[in-house]
Amino acid sequence: AKLLGIMIFIAIVLTWILPYGMFQGTEFVEYGTNRLGFGDIPTIAYNSIYFAIDKIIYLFALGGFYAVISKTDGYNKLVSNIVKKIKGKEHIFAVVISVVLALLTSVTNNTFAMLLFVPFIITILLNAGVNKLSAFASTFGAILVGILGATLGTEHLIMFNNYFSQTLTGDSAKDLTISYRIIILSIAVILYNFFLYFAVKNHLDSKKKKAELEISEEFKIEDTGKKKVKVFPIVIVLSVLAIIAILGFVDWYGIFKINAFNEFHTWLTELKIGEDFTIVSYILGTNALAFGTWDLFAISTVLLILTVLTAILYSIKFDDLFQTFGKGVLNIIKPVGALVAVYSVFIIMYMSPIVPTMVKSVMKKDGVVDLNIDYNGAGIAFFNLDTDDDGKADYNLINIDSDKDGKCDLNCDTNKDGYPDKNLDFNADGQITEYDQNILSQLEGGQSTPNLDTDGDGIPDVNIDTSHSLFKTIIGATLTNIFHVDLGYTAYALSDYLVTGYGAVALTLVFIVFFTTYGLLQFFIPTSILLALGLTYTKVSYKDWMKHIWRFVLGMLCVLLIIFIFISVR
Repeated sequence: AKLLGIMIFIAIVLTWILPYGMFQGTEFVEYGTNRLGFGDIPTIAYNSIYFAIDKIIYLFALGGFYAVISKTDGYNKLVSNIVKKIKGKEHIFAVVISVVLALLTSVTNNTFAMLLFVPFIITILLNAGVNKLSAFASTFGAILVGILGATLGTEHLIMFNNYFSQTLTGDSAKDLTISYRIIILSIAVILYNFFLYFAVKNHLDSKKKKAELEISEEFKIEDTGKKKVKVFPIVIVLSVLAIIAILGFVDWYGIFKINAFNEFHTWLTELKIGEDFTIVSYILGTNALAFGTWDLFAISTVLLILTVLTAILYSIKFDDLFQTFGKGVLNIIKPVGALVAVYSVFIIMYMSPIVPTMVKSVMKKDGVVDLNIDYNGAGIAFFNLDTDDDGKADYNLINIDSDKDGKCDLNCDTNKDGYPDKNLDFNADGQITEYDQNILSQLEGGQSTPNLDTDGDGIPDVNIDTSHSLFKTIIGATLTNIFHVDLGYTAYALSDYLVTGYGAVALTLVFIVFFTTYGLLQFFIPTSILLALGLTYTKVSYKDWMKHIWRFVLGMLCVLLIIFIFISVR
C-alpha cells in the first residue's frame, strides 16, 4: 500500500515537471503541461474503476463462488483427499501446478482467467503444509512466468501485437520474435521452478515449519466428521468450470485456425422458433461470445450460475447462500483496492501522457545513416541495413530467402543489376503492399527525403537513420512499463514511432525488449497488477517476496541481455 501510494504520488509530480505529447510517425508533437492536482483525484479514482470494472466484477464473482463452495462438505472432503494423496510429494505438486499455470497463461487470451483455480490450489498447498509464500509462488508467480514468456496468448501480447500489426500494415507482428519468446518461456519455466522446488522442499524439511502454518479462515478446511459426503457434485462443478475456461479463453481460430466454435456459435444463436424468434440468442443475450473469444464478463456469469448450482446440489438455503457469497465478496475488497490503486497510475499517465516525452528523450535517434539504397548499379551495398554501425551489411533487402532453401523468395534480383525485379518489401512484413509500392515509386522518381549522394556518382542515394541503442531501448521500455501498467496502451502510444523510425532488424529488437521488459518488471514493480493483487490476497509481504524472487529475476535479466545482444549484433 505504501509503495503504491508512492508510485501514485510520483506519477502526479511528474505531470507538473514534464510536458505531455504524442508521436505522429517519428515526429513528436508537444502540447504543453497538464498538471494534475487534488481536484483530479475523484476523476482518477472513477476512471481507474471504470478501466478495471471487468476485473472487479470477475474478482467479486470469484470470491463469492469460493466462499460458497468452501462451506460445502464436498469441497472440504475433496481438498482433504488431495492433501492426503500428495503427502510427501508436496514440492513436486507445487512445481507441476506452477508449470501448468505458466504454460496455460502463455497461450490463453486473458491472464485473469488463470485465477479461476488459484484459491483451490492455494487451499490444497496450505493445508498440505506448504507456507503461503510458496503457495503464492506456485500460483500467482507461475502466472507471471507465463506473462514473461507469452508465446501465443495473454491480453498483453495480443494488444501489443494488434497495434504493431496495424502500423506494419500486415500480420508480421503476430509472428515477430516468436522463436525468441519460446526460448524465453522455456528458460523461465525451468529456472523459476528450480528455485521453487528447493524453496518448498527446504521449508517442509525445516524445523520452523509448524510455526509458519497459520492458515487464513478462507483457506482452512473443516472436517465435519460425516462418513458419507457427496464429493461428486463439487468435482462436476469444478470440472465444468475448467472445461468452459479452456474453451472460452484459448483463441482456437487465431492460434489453431479452428473455426468450429465460431460456426457453432453462429448456428446456435440463429436457431429460430417460427419465422424470426431466435430463442437461444434471446436467452444468452446480445453479448454472448463464441468460445475462444470470451472475456471476464462471460466467465463471471458462469461463476454466478455455478454458485447457485452448488447451493442447489448441497441444499444451501437462500439466506445462507446470500450471506456466504457476500462474505466472499468482502474478503476480496482489499485485493480489489490494490487493483484500483495500480490502475490509478495508468490513469494519471492517460490523462497527462508524459511517457511519450520520456521515450522521446531516451530513445532519441543518433543521426547516423544505416540504410543505404544505391541505384548506381556498381554492385556495392544495395538495400543493406547496417544495424551495428560496423560498415558491413547485417540485413539485405534483396534476394530474401525466407524458408532457407537456398532459393530467393522475396525481392528477387534475377538479372543481378542491383534492383529487385518486381517487388521491394520495405517494412519486411512479408507482403508487398501499397505502402511498399509508394516508397518504390518515390525512390525511382528521386523524391525521397533525404536524398543524399554519399558516393559522389551524381545519383541520389536514399539514406535513412534506423539507429538504435540497446541500452536506450531498455531504459525506454522500463520507464514505459513502470508507468503505463497496460502494455496494450504502450503499443497504442508508441507503435507508430517505433515501427516508422526503426528498420526491420532494429524493430525486432525493440519489440522483444519492450515485451520481455514488461514481463520481467511484473515480478517486482509495485505497479504490477497481478503482483499487487496476489500479495494482498494471500497476505504475503512484499519484502518476503523480494527475498524469494531476486535470484530468478537476476538470472532472467542475464538471459534476456544475452538474447538482446544476440539480436542486436546478428
